[in-house]
Amino acid sequence: MKCKEIITAIENIAPPFLKESWDHTGLMIGNQMQEIHKVLFAVDLNPEIVEEAILQQYTMIVTHHPFFFDPIHAIDASTWQGKMIYRMIQHEICLYSCHTNYDQAEVGISEAMATLLQLRNQKKLMPVDLSDYKLVFYVPAQQKQKVVEHLVKIGARTYRSRTEYVQSSQAEDFGFSIKEITRPAFVFQEDVSRVELYLPQSGWQFIVEELKRIHPHQEIVYDVYESKDVARHLGLGTIGFLPENLPLGQLAHNIKNLLQLPFVHVTGDPDKMISVVAVCGGSGKSLVDQSASSGAHVLITGDIDYHTALNAEEKGISLIDATHFATEKPGMQMLCQTIGQTLNMTCDFSKKSKDVFRIIE
Repeated sequence: MKCKEIITAIENIAPPFLKESWDHTGLMIGNQMQEIHKVLFAVDLNPEIVEEAILQQYTMIVTHHPFFFDPIHAIDASTWQGKMIYRMIQHEICLYSCHTNYDQAEVGISEAMATLLQLRNQKKLMPVDLSDYKLVFYVPAQQKQKVVEHLVKIGARTYRSRTEYVQSSQAEDFGFSIKEITRPAFVFQEDVSRVELYLPQSGWQFIVEELKRIHPHQEIVYDVYESKDVARHLGLGTIGFLPENLPLGQLAHNIKNLLQLPFVHVTGDPDKMISVVAVCGGSGKSLVDQSASSGAHVLITGDIDYHTALNAEEKGISLIDATHFATEKPGMQMLCQTIGQTLNMTCDFSKKSKDVFRIIE
């Protein structure tokens, strides 16, 4: 199976348009047309995982956290990062990362944790605002793919959520007017395709100008519409009800065991009864206020600092810090299993995927 097919399966779950603007996701190293036989999943990339992939003959690694955040100026095999890059290229191992797009997916990082806790009536804690612009244009059918692929590369997207919005229609004699008041209708004497693309709020004008530049016709039939929408099934975190009410202390103990942790940090009264739980895999301290206003009794996440804990006390919501790594690991294990079943291929979670922090007793 080609690397491109695996990427498509992952991005059907975690659409790239969901990633934050500062994030770097996608294929980090490799060739989309390379044949892939086995895929190794992990939270982060480290030298042990690279060696595991080489020894066990995995030809693709999928991580949650992107390997590249800052520009690199050299691939020097004597450095920690350079050696990993060199080894992966040397052994033809592709590297792909899905980060904030998977965090905000319909079934993503937080939903995996919520499933472990058997939360009922789950819904997104912070739904995605999909307000943007929709570009509609017509292009000769034979050149549609080339034009669409170019526009997607520079920021347009072909779908919202799981719904495909690229549409095709053919006509031998098709008339369409952009603005009847200012422009005459154009008549096509060839097969054409109607295409709908979603454009980001920032930079949509640049994409329209690119369409004008690369379109095979001198006169282009297109229109741009403002689109307002909030996707309730996409976004950060999830909130739901426990199968039965539990004291905070007991819930914390259960989480410690489920995630195989030596301990968890907890704020609030251990005897407080908990029924409504908010979960955000990774670093979710920004969701404390949203969790409290949504009626959650506790927020389970990682990377909680002292002042965030004080703020939570003031808001009347308890916190369980189960670490960044441990709250994201179930999500990557779930993605590994889903991709393996969907594509009917060998996908394994790395035995070397580990938390960067160590406990000294």
